[in-house]
This record gives sequence, C-alpha cells and structure tokens, in this order.
Amino acid sequence: MVSRQITLGGGGTILAVSLVCVFLGWVVIPLFLPGSMQAASEVDAAASGSLQVVRVGVDEYRNLGWLIREDGRLTTYQIGTGQVLQQTELLGGRRPVAWSFSSGEGIELAPAFADGTVQLGRLAFVTSFLERPEVPESVRSLGAGEVRAFGDAVFELTPEGQYRRQQVLVRFEEPVAVGEGEPLALVDQAISSRGSIFAALGNSGELHVAQ
Repeated sequence: MVSRQITLGGGGTILAVSLVCVFLGWVVIPLFLPGSMQAASEVDAAASGSLQVVRVGVDEYRNLGWLIREDGRLTTYQIGTGQVLQQTELLGGRRPVAWSFSSGEGIELAPAFADGTVQLGRLAFVTSFLERPEVPESVRSLGAGEVRAFGDAVFELTPEGQYRRQQVLVRFEEPVAVGEGEPLALVDQAISSRGSIFAALGNSGELHVAQ
C-alpha cells in the first residue's frame, strides 16, 4: 500500500514537472519564430500627396489616434475602423520648416518657421466619463466594450456601465521670435520643471536657446 502511494506520488510529481516544461516551451518557442504584423485599419492621410506625416499617436485605450502632416494639418481617427473624425489646420495656414515633439503632460509641440519664429503648443487626449443621459442617442445602444465614433470623439461603454468619451485637444501659445528674424532650419526642445526650453538653429548656423 505504501509503495503504491509512493509510486503514485512520484508519477504525479513527474507529470506536474512535465506539464511545467510543456508550458515553458509553449511560451518560449514562439520568441524564436519570425514575427508577423497585420493591419487592423488604414487611414487616408487626407490625400496628402507628397506631404509627409511627421508624427502619429494613439491613446492608452487604443481607440483614438492622430497624425500631423508636415504642413501642420491634424487628422484624428478611430482605431479599428480608420474612420476620420476631424481634420484641422493647426497653424492657420503657416507652414513650418521644422518640427520638434517631446513627451510631457501630453505631447509638447514646437514648429519652427522661415520667418524666425517658434510656436510652442501641446496636444493631449481628453477623457471624460458620462452617464447614459449625457451621451448622444446614437451612442446609447453600445454594449460593454464596444466603441463608436460620434463627431470628433470616440465613445466606449465600460464594464461599470459608464460611457468613456475621448477627444484630442491642441493648444498653441503665441509665436516667439528667435534671434533677428533669421530663417530657421532645425528646432528641438526639452521639458523641465521650469517649463519648455527650446533650441533653434538658423540657416547661417547660429544656435538660439530660449525658454
């Protein structure tokens, strides 16, 4: 009787260890296999033609995305469907010659212009939680975990029964003149406890640093 229990215990131990090895193999082996990628959705960058996209971003819930073209046009879209929600000219038609982006309380923007100015701004995702009477009627039929676009926002019904609304908000300060109005070629910035510090390189090679 005792020998049978020892045999069964030993067999159970071997089986448990074997299952652990199988699990580890199942987890580790894929790490050595070639990676793959599938497109979840595609976004038309507003028929940009030869214009390049200089920056893209996605919110933490992966429902809302944005992209900025080199001419300063912002496009927001719903992740998953690629539906364009809004297109905005951020800089009133002024076309930057260079861009800088830094992470802070959102994304810190610093476009530089040929007239020797730099304009600091901030792009952020704005999230709010609403009750059923506060959301558009077309959104109220959402099931838990479903996402739907309305206007310039996306809505998702959380498991707690609240509607989460997400939007993109951009604000710019007034342009700052750098140097003597020399055309700028490059710009960069850093975020400190005292605010934004940026450096701009003029076409002549002169470096300007300002806050």
